[in-house]
Amino acid sequence: MKGISIDYTLPDLYQPKRWMCSKCGLIFDYLFSIEEPGWPVFDSPLDFANVSVDEKGQWHYEEPDQNERCPRCDIDIKEIPLIPVIVSAFAIKPFIKTTFIVEDRSHKIVLDSIATLLGKDIDILTVGNSENVKKFFEHLKNSNLLDNAYFIVDGDNKQRIYPNEKRFIQLDKYCIENYLMDFEICACVVQKDINEIRQIVLDQLKYLLISSNTVLSILCNLLTIESVTDASLAHIDGSKLLEKLLGRFGTSLDNYVPNYIKECENQGRLEKILPYNIVNFIKNINLGNL
Repeated sequence: MKGISIDYTLPDLYQPKRWMCSKCGLIFDYLFSIEEPGWPVFDSPLDFANVSVDEKGQWHYEEPDQNERCPRCDIDIKEIPLIPVIVSAFAIKPFIKTTFIVEDRSHKIVLDSIATLLGKDIDILTVGNSENVKKFFEHLKNSNLLDNAYFIVDGDNKQRIYPNEKRFIQLDKYCIENYLMDFEICACVVQKDINEIRQIVLDQLKYLLISSNTVLSILCNLLTIESVTDASLAHIDGSKLLEKLLGRFGTSLDNYVPNYIKECENQGRLEKILPYNIVNFIKNINLGNL
């Protein structure tokens, strides 16, 4: 947001910063996803630009003023600034039922779908990013409140944070979306040929690599469909690849994931395709051996 410094981490779990509309009192929350409640509306879409061509045939892109407005009372936030708010200390009580503290909405959709398939009742708390998950873990551990609490972060090609902590799960692959691209399962869900799916992933992979590093453009020409395997994609940001794939087939993550997980179960591969420890934790809820 223009003129306001937004910090997406929670350095202090007891005093996260919020912003309040000075007219209607609506609380804005910039800590988590823009898809979640608590963000302003805009006069024009954030990705909109005025495009024109001059007499020399050169293209010009001009972004219009994108004023933020309160979604409740419609005031212009630039004219009537938001008021900073400090949330008072809150008490974290022991979790009554199994609760997963996760990074984002993608994690939540996957966990919800697994729990629904297995007929288990869980709570899921999304906190925005891996650093926030880590801080919640440290706080709850120091407060002896880890009972029924489990923590999940993406792998992000990083070294293990807590390798000896059973309750803290760091994914082996780059992110949760990487587990949602088994080509055989995906082909059954979207009812497309496996090679068509792999070609879409390959095209997007080449685009991402070339966009990030021009030196890689030479190597990209050597990639073929045979290069697109589960192992080769494990340490690449699968969220961008999956987003492109689902867009091509006209479906959303919300619709795709439950069907994907159901197909994994139908093929008897649920614990082989998805992270074993996550599936196992959920499957054993109420069995007394978590």
